[in-house]
Amino acid sequence: MACSARTRRCRVPALDDYLHKYAAQQNAMGISTVFVWVDDAAPSKILIGYAVDRYLHARSIVGACAQLVDAKDEKAKWFFERYGFASCVDTPMTLYLALG
Repeated sequence: MACSARTRRCRVPALDDYLHKYAAQQNAMGISTVFVWVDDAAPSKILIGYAVDRYLHARSIVGACAQLVDAKDEKAKWFFERYGFASCVDTPMTLYLALG
């Protein structure tokens, strides 16, 4: 996710809340790993490319066939759809990118 270095906010309340309250805790417990892109001028395609590159590296170790994201709102869903992610049938705000 891209955040502003000046304000330390993503301008999406649900993401800001997660980052400030839960991200470090979940990372320490091994539940999730959070990467934050702090550069307002850089294109979002760099962040998606970095995530796909990390996924492809992990796939060679653990074996997986898709990358999942949970869109927090319709704007986020549209963002991921622009990069080839598709909605899951039963949970349309969960999207996947097949990388087989």
